[in-house]
Amino acid sequence: MSPFRLLPLALCMLVPCSSSIRAERLVMTAADIGENWVYPPGGLRLDEAGSLRPVHIGKDIDPLAAAIVRGAGAAQSAAARAFDGNLATSWSPPPSTAPEDWWLEIDLGQVFPVQQIRLRFADDAPPLPFFNLSLSKGERFINSANVVVEGTLLYSHSERFAFNEERDVTIDLDDELVRVLRIEATREMTGAPALTEIQIKAFGDNIAFDLIANGGTVDVEAAIVAVAGVPSVMFDGDLSTMWRVNPLAKGSSGDSETFGDYRIDLGATYWIDSVWLLGEPLGIPPRRRHYYANFLSYKLQYSDGSLAPDGSLAWQALASIPPDPRYLFDVRNFRHDVPLIAARYLRLIYPTSQGGNIIGGGLSASDIANTGRLDGLGLVSEFQVYGEGYPARVVLRSPVIDLGSNWNITAIEWAIDAPLGAQFTLRSRTGDHVVEQMRYFDKNGKEVTKRRYEKLIASFRGPIETTLQPGDGWSVWSEEYLRTGTRFRSPSPRRYVQLEAELRADDPQAGIALDALTLIYSRPLARTAVGEVHPVRVAPGEQTDFTYFLRPEFARDSQGFEAIALEASVPLAFRALQIDGTAIDAEVEQTDAGLRLHLPERIAAAERVELDFAATVFQNNTRFRAFLERESGLDTLRQQVDPGDAIPDLAGAGDAVSLPVDESLLTRLDMGAGIFTPNGDGVNDALAISFDVLKVIDARPIEARVYDLRGRLVRTLRDAAGVAGHYQLTWDGRGDSGALAPPGLYLFRLQIAGDSATRTLVRSIGLSY
Repeated sequence: MSPFRLLPLALCMLVPCSSSIRAERLVMTAADIGENWVYPPGGLRLDEAGSLRPVHIGKDIDPLAAAIVRGAGAAQSAAARAFDGNLATSWSPPPSTAPEDWWLEIDLGQVFPVQQIRLRFADDAPPLPFFNLSLSKGERFINSANVVVEGTLLYSHSERFAFNEERDVTIDLDDELVRVLRIEATREMTGAPALTEIQIKAFGDNIAFDLIANGGTVDVEAAIVAVAGVPSVMFDGDLSTMWRVNPLAKGSSGDSETFGDYRIDLGATYWIDSVWLLGEPLGIPPRRRHYYANFLSYKLQYSDGSLAPDGSLAWQALASIPPDPRYLFDVRNFRHDVPLIAARYLRLIYPTSQGGNIIGGGLSASDIANTGRLDGLGLVSEFQVYGEGYPARVVLRSPVIDLGSNWNITAIEWAIDAPLGAQFTLRSRTGDHVVEQMRYFDKNGKEVTKRRYEKLIASFRGPIETTLQPGDGWSVWSEEYLRTGTRFRSPSPRRYVQLEAELRADDPQAGIALDALTLIYSRPLARTAVGEVHPVRVAPGEQTDFTYFLRPEFARDSQGFEAIALEASVPLAFRALQIDGTAIDAEVEQTDAGLRLHLPERIAAAERVELDFAATVFQNNTRFRAFLERESGLDTLRQQVDPGDAIPDLAGAGDAVSLPVDESLLTRLDMGAGIFTPNGDGVNDALAISFDVLKVIDARPIEARVYDLRGRLVRTLRDAAGVAGHYQLTWDGRGDSGALAPPGLYLFRLQIAGDSATRTLVRSIGLSY
């Protein structure tokens, strides 16, 4: 089955009346999202209220919630009452039940490290005087022909009780590995004891259990050939199945070491604090188990998904064990407790050879010294991962949503419950063309190529999925939407749209509840609208006159527009507006984002719009975005203008302006004459300092300090991160202590740390009284 839950979806909108200019809404409920979006099923669940919530990972859990009755000697139909969480119900075989028929076996569904078992008997019935509590790891009996006898169990731990008079019996354990427990009477009894509840405290929720079905994957690389089936058995909860490599499959590897490399994707980013490697070869006949080794040494690494400079995952150390031959056979289970970390990927690396020799082939240990034989290396029966809290990051992606025809998406809203410490973000992309894609998966849920899929034997093949995928001309993923009601950020109108949501929990105990997502849309104001700005390259920090050229095209059902908005990250000054060569007397409104030009009449037929404005650009690739607008009752319908070649006769095509290619980050440092007299007479009492920062997109430290001629710090005027723009500072002649500095010469140092180098400007200041 696929590592993600994905069902086909075509959301076709009902077309509103052609005369309607109001905004329409497409609502996707949490149930819709849960049913049709791609996400790791192990990280999200629909709750009873119908909200989509991250799954909470717990510690000291009761594993009986998913347990089943494996068998009972009597009253089997009522056996589940012994662990239904209700003290008012009980399992009670009839008084005439013989001791050999008074037994109950419960399968927990997977192996757990168990810390405590509590047996509670009814107060109005006699206690169970003689009984055994037996625990099994899930190991089955293997006969002399080396055949597993189905239906059998071997018990690794047993507690005997005689002359018991307690109705509340507690057994403390030290993380005993338990898959099945059995309680059985050992002598005849008087009356009918009633077992009201079995309660178990286990170490925690195993995040890695059923990894593939829960949206994860496992990939194994080894220089020696793996022959033990599929690596997904490391996550099936069964110690009787195991993964290992065969060190006899290849001879000497030369002088260099070779390594096994297990890479695990948990499907989402979880807060984890414990990793257990259980390596008991319970599926192997006992007399052959000494041929199956664990690890001479290994390293565990983790990644939260961050990338290294070369584009690969950035790995960090999690835990390790040093080389020691005892770890091959004498130590079967390894446990690593670590401080709580956010991890999506885990990696296990271990040597399979040393100095050209396969590990195990030359060992002098008594159990293999005579044969030099080793049938398994790097054995893992169960790879368990534990943590606590809600996932640190879960990503959901919608299928391609077919709107049926081109619609103008104006905004996106959502209904969530996000407590402090949690955040919900969204991205979008749009297009007009899709392609049908076939996706191939192997048995472990890992996506493979068609060619690779066809070479797999039938039992190793997984499902084939057919989905619609973005085709030519799709936009890149938009900037993140951080607040509901945000205007749509992808090109529109378009026929197809895709959304990607992210649920984050910086606080492990903060979980988001997602109830609905809503797309707000309307008939297009224009069938298409393309715009470009000129000039396309300007000098930094100088006010420049620009023209934004807009070419709209209208269809019969286009609504037309009544206003044009132009937005940028720098202030804009309106100069003039022309439509098809005619000057337009527009009402100009300054907005926080730029300009809005209210037109004297609705435009439903025009070929060329020219908007002249002035701006000062400090940042490379500064964008000037245009929007068509129309009022509709209380709503403002808005349509983005696509950047493109609006005027073929002019060189360039787009809405971004670039700066000259150089390393300038600081310019136009202005301090006047650099001399001031802070004597309180109201004349030249402070020194005004201004400067421009260029090309800085991500905030960088900007420091402005005053020093005396001996290099001692006098005053810090600025020590904070900033981006490209115009800055103004003032020095009043006082030091950081608040006292006036003595007259004399001082040095002003301005510094900014760029990506590749630090830029510094130094000027002198004269202070007198």
